[in-house]
Amino acid sequence: MKRIKLKDIRKNDLFYFGERVEPYFIPSLTITGMQDRKKSIKLFNIKSIVRWLQVNDYFYQLTSDLLAIEKEITKNIRRFGGQYVSRLVEGCLGAGKILQKRSVFLGKMAEFFTTKEEIIRAILEYEKVVLDYTVYYQITFFEDPVMRLSQEMVNKYVKGDKLACQQLLDLITISYRLTEAEKEQDDFLRIAIRDKNRRKELVEKHAKKYGWLSIRYFIGDAWTAKDVLGRLRGISKKEAEIQLRNKLVIREQNKKMISQTIAGFNIEDRRIIKQVRQLVFLRTQRVDFLNETAYHIRPLLNRIARELGVVYNDLLHLNIREIALALRGEINYLELIKRRKSNFIIYYDIGGREILSGLEVPRFLKSHSFLKNKIRKAANFVGQVGYYGKTQGVVRLLKKNADVAKVKRGDIVVTNMTTLNYLPALEKAVAFVTDEGGITCHAAIIAREMKKPCIIGTKIATKVLHDGDYIEVDANNGVVTIMKSGNK
Repeated sequence: MKRIKLKDIRKNDLFYFGERVEPYFIPSLTITGMQDRKKSIKLFNIKSIVRWLQVNDYFYQLTSDLLAIEKEITKNIRRFGGQYVSRLVEGCLGAGKILQKRSVFLGKMAEFFTTKEEIIRAILEYEKVVLDYTVYYQITFFEDPVMRLSQEMVNKYVKGDKLACQQLLDLITISYRLTEAEKEQDDFLRIAIRDKNRRKELVEKHAKKYGWLSIRYFIGDAWTAKDVLGRLRGISKKEAEIQLRNKLVIREQNKKMISQTIAGFNIEDRRIIKQVRQLVFLRTQRVDFLNETAYHIRPLLNRIARELGVVYNDLLHLNIREIALALRGEINYLELIKRRKSNFIIYYDIGGREILSGLEVPRFLKSHSFLKNKIRKAANFVGQVGYYGKTQGVVRLLKKNADVAKVKRGDIVVTNMTTLNYLPALEKAVAFVTDEGGITCHAAIIAREMKKPCIIGTKIATKVLHDGDYIEVDANNGVVTIMKSGNK
């Protein structure tokens, strides 16, 4: 594996992954876990490591690393078949449950620690179980190899009909299990059907069970009963009955259609479908585990923030090892936080990291101007079809939790990537458009569940579209067209 230093990185070395508001605390856990070569070899038979570059909220990967790891994954899938993916799913679910259990325990213990060393031991234990889990975040690298195999298979059975191919691909990429988002939607609709005077207790239980869905990578706060009541005011009992009935009918229809469709497939193709459906579920579930445990561990992080005299969001600009040093008084963490809040670059290299912050960043970007993401203009642009259909509507950009409130029924949600905390907005929208994602991403899964047109992986949607723009989403062909600018 050829070493490339940060200063030597060139434009052609990089693949643009996307824009995400993620302070250092979050990627220091997810990327570090993914880069654990020893675990990767043991669990996945993968030797390749993907290097990442984060420039404030923009993430890049090294293209050569992506090609290498996808080649290894494709080889392993063809060699080991369904057992390879099944082992991955079982391992991820097992590690996720361990992470859940320890996070709940450590969160509950936060207020009982009497010394800083006890707090340090607790946060370092959390780091260990997180890293044991985030090695499974490499599921993201399985998507393209598995989908290429799926596309090859679909083309064998449906020839020459683009829409029929897309419909078959949509069908076989339905998760083999309900995601937490789907369970929450079902339970929410069941509450909406109940008489209003019997809702209070159900609403409180719902918020307690699913409130963590509004947290994304440690950012945001859990839903409250008040938030659930706000959603309930936007839907009538009759609407809820219709939506829930339709969901259950569609699932049963999909189940029968999948069974009937694959009956004529050969054994190997049926195995591929099983793998795809498992990976679709895991693609969302792997994030759900981390977001839920972020909710459980919050009391410990809040305790640490108080000990250090900083607010919670500022604490997220440190990684766990730096937090431990800060608690021991061994680093100037206030200066570190200040510099990273203004500007930072982190290069996750092989066996180490290069970190720039504050004034170091503009100096570096001066010689690497290709890392400055410029806003592009376009009358139309393309992406991958998440779920087919065609519609028009007003753009509502979602970049943070607070943006959910501005979405009205009939709007089109445009975002970097959809997440569970955006569910209230997605319920109202007529279509979704995202910068990121593949056929197994959250947006595609939700679009197929809700039967709404969806275009994913555009790379530029949030850069060229603005609140108030009127657009057409042609998800039959993967084209987004600006019909009228919201600025005019």
